[in-house]
Amino acid sequence: MIFRSIPVTVTGLLLALSSPTTTAAINAQPHRRINVEPGQSIADEVRNEHANGNLRPEFTIHAERAGSEKSYQVNVREAEPAVTSETTVSFQGGESKHVDEDALDTLLVSATEGTIALIAVEKKGGKVDGIVVSSDESIKLTQTGGQKAFARPAEEFTPPAWGCGVGADENVNNVEDVGRFLFEDGHDDHHDPFDHDHSA
Repeated sequence: MIFRSIPVTVTGLLLALSSPTTTAAINAQPHRRINVEPGQSIADEVRNEHANGNLRPEFTIHAERAGSEKSYQVNVREAEPAVTSETTVSFQGGESKHVDEDALDTLLVSATEGTIALIAVEKKGGKVDGIVVSSDESIKLTQTGGQKAFARPAEEFTPPAWGCGVGADENVNNVEDVGRFLFEDGHDDHHDPFDHDHSA
């Protein structure tokens, strides 16, 4: 008698779970954003979320502004990794090996429109380094080994002049004379290592 009621119960349960109301409720579960205070280890929080099965956690990271009592905060989420332990690499045609899991950093990216964030979290050692750029400021975010997280104004970086050095023109090798080259300037920067001698 009990066995005859099991298919009816299972069918009823499946119908209830597949109803539009139930499906919408399951899909509408809010993402839990974890608050990480300046004195908390960002790396530990990432590890804790992974251990709890959350492979794409979202955080609000708070950091102390250097030289100030005020705090800084940014909303981030874990990025989809481009390189995993399943990725293989080889050097100069040698044996292919899988990337060491411990060598992979976790990347956190902005979860807020209009803000660019790229924050690297080391798996070993817990060091955190990143940059956050919004419309009103650029911040360098750092944390060493679970100590207090700091936010400092990011220094402006102007890349030095460069040239690829492959062109037939002798001046191409003298960066000071020619400045930067772009494809639009009539210089093709594609570098074919087999079209000239590298022994010099």
